Amino acid sequence: MKRHKRKIYRGSLIQRRGEIRTHIRNCVKKTGVPGKNALKVLKGNFNDDSYDVKKFMKCMFQEVGFINADDVLLENLILEKVRENLEKDEADELIEKCSITSDDINDRAYQIYKCYFENHDLPPDVLVR
Repeated sequence: MKRHKRKIYRGSLIQRRGEIRTHIRNCVKKTGVPGKNALKVLKGNFNDDSYDVKKFMKCMFQEVGFINADDVLLENLILEKVRENLEKDEADELIEKCSITSDDINDRAYQIYKCYFENHDLPPDVLVR
């Protein structure tokens, strides 16, 4: 499995980490997922693939605007985020590999995050637009 190298991302990392913590707190409250489980999945531990964890990931996608109020995945925003931080060829390869479909938006958000994480060294601010 080819993993892409991390690039330098724009914006203040301290500010972005604060935003991420806020998103995590909001989604832990909304979904009831224990904070330790939420942090594990965000750090790439996908052993817990329970439905609650998947709801947490959907919530995180909603918090940053990747999923709208009608539970529609806004793929163009995810593509934009990937393309702004990777070389074109790397971005296109990753986007193609992680184009996941599912009738369940919770599962889809979880599977997309997992795919991106497993195929690219995601920075801590990936979920901040």
